[in-house]
This record gives sequence, C-alpha cells and structure tokens, in this order.
Amino acid sequence: MRHSSGHHHAGADSKSSQSSDWKVIRDLLPYLLEYKFRVAIALSCLVAAKVANLGIPILMKQLIDVLNIKANSPPSIAHCALRFNFGLWFIKNFCLSFY
Repeated sequence: MRHSSGHHHAGADSKSSQSSDWKVIRDLLPYLLEYKFRVAIALSCLVAAKVANLGIPILMKQLIDVLNIKANSPPSIAHCALRFNFGLWFIKNFCLSFY
C-alpha cells in the first residue's frame, strides 16, 4: 500500500510508482511461471471478455441495420437471429437474478 504525505509531485511520483510496479511484477514472475497454463487461460479469458464486450454491440448494430422487414415478407434470418439473441439475453439475466 502506498502512503501519501499530502503533497503530490507528478514527475517524481509517477517514475517511482512505475518502477515499483515493475518491481512487483518482476518479483511475482517466478511464481506465475510455475502455472503457465493457468495464467495463459486467465489472460485469454480476459481478452475474450473484452472482445465480447466490444463485439456484441457491433454485432447487434449490424443485425439491426440488416433488419428491414416489409409488411408481407417472411422474417429474415437477421430478424430470427435478433429475436434469438434477445431471448438468450433474457434467459441469462433471469438465471443470474437468482445469484
């Protein structure tokens, strides 16, 4: 834990905090290397979560943009996929509401 004396010197503090951050990483590295597979899985899950957080809204935008239903035409694949996606979202939120 870092303690502050109330005075903030941006240049000196940022350099020392960056060096102490790298020192902590360097100290933890031997322990992390013992579990290479687990660390790789954890990092890949973090990346996958970030891709999902960015990708789902983009996918939804494309689905909505493609969705152009006329009065007498049958539902398109995009329309069915959109309804399916909202259904999964509803089920997921319903199930998570119990936790």
